[in-house]
Amino acid sequence: MENLQEKLYYTSKGEGKCVLLVHGFCENNTIWEDFVPILAQKYRVIVPDLGGFGNSAELLPEDVQIDDLALQLKSLLDSLNIKKCIYIGHSLGGYVGLSLAEHFPEYLEGLCLFNSTALADSEAKKRSRNHTTFFVQKNGVKPFAEDFSAMMFFAGRREELHQKIEYIKESVRNTPENSILQCTIALRDRPDRTHILPKLKFPMMYIIGRDDASIPFDTYEKQILMPKNCTIHILENTGHVAMLERPKETQKMVWDFVEAILKD
Repeated sequence: MENLQEKLYYTSKGEGKCVLLVHGFCENNTIWEDFVPILAQKYRVIVPDLGGFGNSAELLPEDVQIDDLALQLKSLLDSLNIKKCIYIGHSLGGYVGLSLAEHFPEYLEGLCLFNSTALADSEAKKRSRNHTTFFVQKNGVKPFAEDFSAMMFFAGRREELHQKIEYIKESVRNTPENSILQCTIALRDRPDRTHILPKLKFPMMYIIGRDDASIPFDTYEKQILMPKNCTIHILENTGHVAMLERPKETQKMVWDFVEAILKD
């Protein structure tokens, strides 16, 4: 696994203190393309493709767990001699960030859960994950891309956001079937990490879509009160991909979060 970690694909732009932008399930680092030039005006922005996705598609660890993806990112940071970063993680990227926060908290100066949660899957969500694996095994990636992509967005804006839905569909279509199957199981089996939230010694931020079909809004009620230093943003009429649904608002949220921590 060590060799795989060394080859994890990433882009880097800007100089200074580090901001790490980490994509979600069936995505790649291009989902952050509008965030990078803003942050890179003042900071070094590292944007990896997680193992199994994008240009790291061949680097999926065997029998992958969330902690394996976190170890790959740690190895990338080590190879770049990055000792500290602010971590912005979307969905799966947030779960990977929580693994880093539990096992290697010294690397983090801040953590944003961007349409992500510290909770484990509910039993209903686990059944949904199982259904996903059965569906993909039976029907393949392309039909899954059709069903999955639109559900990421708030229903009331899907027509308006048609081009962005197509972008997600293309990203899913380009994801290897094995990555979808293995990472769906890793998502299903990930642990609850709410116990680490009160212990964190760095600031947190939650960006929450009130109409996120993947993470029910009411599941945030208790966990957002657990961190000692936490900024909470709730976006109305927004689903699971707030960076695409509310780009200007979320870009400002991330910028303000980074600035509050790293400003001179």
